[in-house]
Amino acid sequence: MDDNVRYTIYGVLIVLAHVIWWLWRLNRTLKATPDSLKKFVTPWEPEKIREAYKNVRSAEEASRPHLRSKKGRRYVIVGGSGTVGSWIVQHLLWRGEDPQAIRILDIVAPTRPEATDLNFIKTDVADDESVEAAYNAAWPERVRNQPLTVFHCAAKIYVADASLRYLDKYVPVNVDGVRFSMEAAKKTGCDCFIATSSSSVSLLSTNWWSIAGPTNYIQLRPNSEPLLELDSDEFSNCYQYTKVLMEDLVSKANEEGFRTGIIRPGHAIYGHGTNNDNSVTWRNLRMKGGITWLKPCVMNFVHCINVSLGQLALEDRLLVDPKVSGKGYAITERPELYHNYYRVLETLGGCTFPDVQPLMMLSLAQMIEMYEWVRSYLPLPAITGDLHNLQPGMLKMCMLHVLFDSKAAAKDLGYQPAFDTLEGLCMTVKDWNEKESSKNGSIDSKSNLF
Repeated sequence: MDDNVRYTIYGVLIVLAHVIWWLWRLNRTLKATPDSLKKFVTPWEPEKIREAYKNVRSAEEASRPHLRSKKGRRYVIVGGSGTVGSWIVQHLLWRGEDPQAIRILDIVAPTRPEATDLNFIKTDVADDESVEAAYNAAWPERVRNQPLTVFHCAAKIYVADASLRYLDKYVPVNVDGVRFSMEAAKKTGCDCFIATSSSSVSLLSTNWWSIAGPTNYIQLRPNSEPLLELDSDEFSNCYQYTKVLMEDLVSKANEEGFRTGIIRPGHAIYGHGTNNDNSVTWRNLRMKGGITWLKPCVMNFVHCINVSLGQLALEDRLLVDPKVSGKGYAITERPELYHNYYRVLETLGGCTFPDVQPLMMLSLAQMIEMYEWVRSYLPLPAITGDLHNLQPGMLKMCMLHVLFDSKAAAKDLGYQPAFDTLEGLCMTVKDWNEKESSKNGSIDSKSNLF
């Protein structure tokens, strides 16, 4: 064999060996919890989970100490049929607000029995005329002159789209919709406007393919402050970018007589009350599990009940303290291993979560994203279902280790979660199990833990 050929073969084999070693090292990194984070988390054993399930409180019992006082105001909840908005409605009723003073604006009608008799107006938040008409609708005589608080929760939530070519799918709801809502609210006398954002506004884009190892793979984000300094193409996905734009819009709208504030749920929202895939637990329970490669990841979870209580805490302070106006506050629970989340659903909910190699899923996500890029130029068949979600934009929200905290909300708003993640997950699974057992798999609206 010619020496040049031999050396070429040797060189190729050496490069190939290095690539294989590097890929093996990357996969090993993705399969492990960093030692520096292990002190923040404790694995939950099945016995601990079952004990928590046995002692779980009802949602009402857990919520009542945190509802703040009755305000005697009118309330518009934009997106009031969703996971967070529906709990705001429920909490307002529990603390004694007049049902005639509560108005739900959403594209779909509320399904919770407590909300079906409330004033609901079908509203497309991306249509300024639809929004203005909903705000201008007449109120009952006895509440017509009460001051007005608006909770704006409506959003397009989908994190797979990373390319800015998809931005037009998100701006009409996540940015323009909030602007239309604020403009209409001001015209109708609103003096307190609270928007729901996301703790993802603070996340730097993770790069798993760096030669030295993943970058931005471990992130500490106190209060989840938004990355206003980044260029538009530096964000992880269109959802994150439009939420940052929304926060800037709401903060700048703050003025005397129109106090604004922002709540940033962080990071994965779970919970019960509505059947909605925006709650990770409802989706997993409905599908009885699914493959996973996220068990080693450390991340915060937050129940939609705690998000709602954070909204009420912010309103309570906005009405008396202008120093908190124009600001955003992260609302979350303490960080946990994703493995703990899966173990609760396995122990109590009959779910299974078989492990797959993270490098395989990361590579598949890159290929799907590339295919979608080619599809924008060629008439190729669309990828549908859950597989379409598997793209880098989505993985940059969950395939990393991130620690948020609610210390700013605790200090400025007096916010405290009604329960921790273990009790919240047990409450959610118990609600699911009661519904399943009551009608053999159908939903019984009377079996909620209210």
